[in-house]
Amino acid sequence: MKRPTHLSVGSRTLWDHVTGTYELEAGDLLRLRTCCEAFDRLQGARRRIKADGLFVRDRFDQLKAHPAVAVERDARVGFLRALRELGLDVVDVDADEAARPPRVAALEVVK
Repeated sequence: MKRPTHLSVGSRTLWDHVTGTYELEAGDLLRLRTCCEAFDRLQGARRRIKADGLFVRDRFDQLKAHPAVAVERDARVGFLRALRELGLDVVDVDADEAARPPRVAALEVVK
């Protein structure tokens, strides 16, 4: 599976890092795509909250949580769940090799 074209720069970096480091089967690639899409959704919700604020006023002029808060929460859960299902609880594409946790046996490192 080729890298999806609709991913953000950050998600493309994550995709390239994971696919360049591990041998993934078709199901793993679908999980990785879900992970990247959830990351993009998370980032989009964060930008909207930053622009509008954490709270908004409803039609009765009462403060309520911004609707993007739920999107951010759900996307974070999906992102972390997809990482965990891939066996990649922590992925830091900028960390040097010595600082990374040991690779998971379920995924084979590409040589």
